[in-house]
Amino acid sequence: MSDAATTNDYLQRISSLAAEAKGHRLAHRETKKSLADVQGKLDKALADLKTVTADRDGLKQRLDAAPGELQTKVTELQGQLRDRDHRDAFKALYGDATMGINPDVPVETLMRELKYEAKADQPDASAIKAVVSGARETHRYLFGQAPADAGKSQAAPAAPAVPPAGPGLGRGGLSTDSGGMVVKHSQLQNAAWMYENQAKMAEAQSKGLLSIVSG
Repeated sequence: MSDAATTNDYLQRISSLAAEAKGHRLAHRETKKSLADVQGKLDKALADLKTVTADRDGLKQRLDAAPGELQTKVTELQGQLRDRDHRDAFKALYGDATMGINPDVPVETLMRELKYEAKADQPDASAIKAVVSGARETHRYLFGQAPADAGKSQAAPAAPAVPPAGPGLGRGGLSTDSGGMVVKHSQLQNAAWMYENQAKMAEAQSKGLLSIVSG
């Protein structure tokens, strides 16, 4: 083979190898770019995973650290529902003419004065009615009228007239001028006042001198 042919052959091979090398460089560049894109997506996925893991661990720690808080809240809500149901059972007795409950006495006062505790989840209407009926003699100031069936055996006593304002009446005390005791609706809702004046109210009620008025 002549020197010219050999040289031309070498040049073609060099050109072919150069073209091939260029193709490899372009392919490498594309591969590198693709790898960069994949790495970016991988980094983002790892960051998201780290955030989710941190949120999960934080929630787990809060639940593990204070498991009683949720139960305490549930118990509190259950207690509120129980109190409401029992209170509604007492309210229903106000519409029962046979009970004779003074309508001016708040249901909370009635329950408190009878020292009633809502223990069962569901109120027993018959038991509650028995508790209220049994308090007619010991807590007369809670009953502003005679039971509807009392007239079958004897005439119901007339409700005491509201005496005129006088010394001590604003405080719910016995009035020396009128001889009566006037109690306001707002005073019946005051536990401290009721505790202090319960004996006076019972005394006035036994004498037919107790009146409960709005205000």
